[in-house]
Amino acid sequence: MIKTISALLYEFKDYRNPYDHIRLLVKDGSLIKLKRGLYETSIDENPFVIASVLYAPSYVSFQSALSFYGLIPERAVVVTSASLGARKNKNYRNSFGSFSYQDVPEKAYSLGLKWMENFGSPYFIATKEKALCDLLAKIKPIPKENFEAFLYDDLRIDKEIFLTFNKPLVLSIAKTYQTKNVFTLLNYIMKEN
Repeated sequence: MIKTISALLYEFKDYRNPYDHIRLLVKDGSLIKLKRGLYETSIDENPFVIASVLYAPSYVSFQSALSFYGLIPERAVVVTSASLGARKNKNYRNSFGSFSYQDVPEKAYSLGLKWMENFGSPYFIATKEKALCDLLAKIKPIPKENFEAFLYDDLRIDKEIFLTFNKPLVLSIAKTYQTKNVFTLLNYIMKEN
């Protein structure tokens, strides 16, 4: 269970020095520090849940979501999330791993998100379509003639899963992103399916 410093101070209000007690709990492993003022009580918590509380608003996306859906064969080492209003990349490291946040435009932020729960702990994750669009919007433009090779050779996208993409959702996301790569993806999907 994730706890803020305020909640812990209230919980230990009867202790002579609640801060010392919190430090002791961190030292003995009963509390795991996520970042300043934020703690977890279980080492088994899902890193996607941790990602959702380290920086908000945010949702799991990019390579992490692509790996989650089986679109790419690699397991994401860093939990990558999209954020809103940060204006610069944010990075955190703790006992649960490394977490990275990249800003996305406000118009594109809320499209293509799924609400998930892990044993009662909620988080948002991008749909497979949104995760790929988020990734493509952040990289330099890919020439149209190299796009297919980029998808299947460089990213190693699973073609069977890719062919199940929701075209209307990609169209909606493309309209909000207004980037060359996302429009190239949309055109490619329309041609392939």
